Amino acid sequence: MSWPTPQDFQEAMQNPRIALADPELQTGQAELDKLGLPRPISGGFASVYKVICPSRTLGVRCFLKECLDRQQRYAEISDRLAALRLPFATHFEFFSQGIRLQGHSYPVMKMEWVQGERLDRFVASNLQSPQKLLSLGADIVEIARALNGAGVAHGDLQHGNILVVNGKPKLIDYDGMYVPALQGWIKQEDGHPNYQLPRDDSDFGPNLDNFSVWVIYLSLLALSARPSLWKQFQGGDECLLFRRQDFEKPAQSPILQELKRLPEAGIGQFAAVFESLLALSPLQIPLIDPASPGASQQRNPSADWLQSHISPAPPQQPASAFSLSKQWAQIDQIPRPSDALPKFQVAQAGQVYSILQAPGAEPTAWPLPTTVPAPPAIPGILVSPLALPALVLPPARFQQSVFPVGSLQQSLGKVLGRSYGVFWCASLAAAAVLWLLGVETPGLGLFIGLGAVLVVGTWWGILELNRRIKQRALNIEYEQERKQREALQQEHECLREQHDRTRRTFDEAMAAWNVAVLAHRQEATRRREAEAIAKSNLQRAEQQWKAASEAAIRQFEKKKAELLPLKNEADIRREAELRQMLAKVRESHLNAHLSKHLIRDAAIANIGEKTKINLSDSDIRTALDVGRIINAQNTIPRQFSFSIASQFPAAPSWPKGVGDVRKELLVEWYRNVEATFVFRTGQAVPPDEMRALESKYDNLRQLIQRQLDAGGRELQKISQDAENQLVRLGHQIKACMAQLYQAEADLTVIPKVL
Repeated sequence: MSWPTPQDFQEAMQNPRIALADPELQTGQAELDKLGLPRPISGGFASVYKVICPSRTLGVRCFLKECLDRQQRYAEISDRLAALRLPFATHFEFFSQGIRLQGHSYPVMKMEWVQGERLDRFVASNLQSPQKLLSLGADIVEIARALNGAGVAHGDLQHGNILVVNGKPKLIDYDGMYVPALQGWIKQEDGHPNYQLPRDDSDFGPNLDNFSVWVIYLSLLALSARPSLWKQFQGGDECLLFRRQDFEKPAQSPILQELKRLPEAGIGQFAAVFESLLALSPLQIPLIDPASPGASQQRNPSADWLQSHISPAPPQQPASAFSLSKQWAQIDQIPRPSDALPKFQVAQAGQVYSILQAPGAEPTAWPLPTTVPAPPAIPGILVSPLALPALVLPPARFQQSVFPVGSLQQSLGKVLGRSYGVFWCASLAAAAVLWLLGVETPGLGLFIGLGAVLVVGTWWGILELNRRIKQRALNIEYEQERKQREALQQEHECLREQHDRTRRTFDEAMAAWNVAVLAHRQEATRRREAEAIAKSNLQRAEQQWKAASEAAIRQFEKKKAELLPLKNEADIRREAELRQMLAKVRESHLNAHLSKHLIRDAAIANIGEKTKINLSDSDIRTALDVGRIINAQNTIPRQFSFSIASQFPAAPSWPKGVGDVRKELLVEWYRNVEATFVFRTGQAVPPDEMRALESKYDNLRQLIQRQLDAGGRELQKISQDAENQLVRLGHQIKACMAQLYQAEADLTVIPKVL
């Protein structure tokens, strides 16, 4: 049999009670689109439908492709996640025969519905909030670290599978997940190409997410420092910043080259390490360490070259350094006020429970003793009124002036009577004409007159007979039309009277029913208003919780940002002062080295005794003097300039007679002498000066430690006060949720007719 199409699943989801096997899902209704059809969220492997059930909202995942080992995979994944109880994972149940289509059953997955914002959309809306991006990146790294520790990998970490719920990430879509029980299996999907290295079927293991975490964290770190990168490199177009071609051709990647040039927050170092990882296989990628890119690459032999590019940490007094490090670690462990409402927990009676897990409510019984009467049935004549006959006007040829006539004999008599009259008139007229013409024979005149009378009378009679016949036919047809119209008018009036009587009867029945259910309607209205008020109270309480949480987090982060510069302030200032001391000592040692090399003892080509004497007379006797001239004239490259002239008020100048060629030879000799200088830093600074330096910065570290102690106590107080406030607001939210659950339960017993 062929696998169902997305259209088949959409048709089945129109009636969950019949199509779905799970009893809870059968009570729900799929979310509809503008056309009134179930709204799917489609991906490459499944279509997900949001199903609103009476007690909670769930998701139904319908698979678009057949996979023979899907049930076993999800069974192992479900068992592992259930044992781990990870807070960022969503609960799901797999049903091998979860939906029925066309007489066959197919698998579905029932899962918790997570209402959050996709990672790419969250980043786009928070580009001007760098702290939120950094916090989100750190949370994603912690999620990956927790998965790594459990031997689990999500398999497709990308913007579409990471939802941000109240500022915290949550993972969805476990099609490609790896758990220890699946060791030796092949991968089921490749993952999003803009977050993955190319994989083989055997690239399926616990380190599968490490590269994706590098991509996500490095992108968030860069955007927190340079939000303009989002628009510059078209972030949000199925990626954050990187695309597959950036991994395949790093040397030609504009974004990678740009990040390597950024000095902020160690982005350049992270980008350099990330580029070195692209030569490895997916399972060889180490997990990123946000504290230091070097900590991540230590586990990566191919990135050892970076060690030579990272300056070693300056020497520190062990006791003070350990104390500051320990103090800062303690500050880092201070929990910041929770900013994720679904993860907030309240302690009560020695137990911990989530405020979102309010106890279920039993509906309040319907208070009225009488049952709700059924509404009167709508008569069929009102639902589908009878068609009234159409009244058509008679044709225009039927006029009221038409009158009835007698029999045919009467018509013929009238015609013949008129014809005789015409005969006598015609005879007289013919006789008169003949007399005028002089014809005296009366018989001939009479014959001619009679003939004329017969011709004219016959013609006249035929015309009159034809007219009378047509007039009689029209009169008969008119009478039939008139009688039919009168019958239709009577039928029309009867039907209208019947319809009006039925309408009056139904209106009277409806008025009586409205009076009977008035009390029931008032109770239903009260319950609906109670549910609306409960929703409003819960929304208001959640907004207060969120506002208090965000305010506490801002205060916490602001104070922590004030303390952050203190973390390395002593080391930075000590290193800067030590560099100045070493620079002065080096300069002094270099000057001493140059002073030992005399021009008179040097074998310089084309520089004879006469020239040496000339130079000596001009106070140019050593390599140091040549260096002072070079430094004064700025004719030596920067790498050979050590501020030699700073110890002398005035530098000598070249004497007359020393041409450009000899000057170049002397400069070359100076460079050779300078190149032989070796500065050893081990014993460069005198011990007493070094002890004074360490004592000075040891005192500074102690001062900083006291400031960190005070700051840590203040952070602890901010966090504790916020948690106390959030606990109180959490109880308020819990009470509001219990009120809402009760109101929603009370709605379920409202009779359907109301």
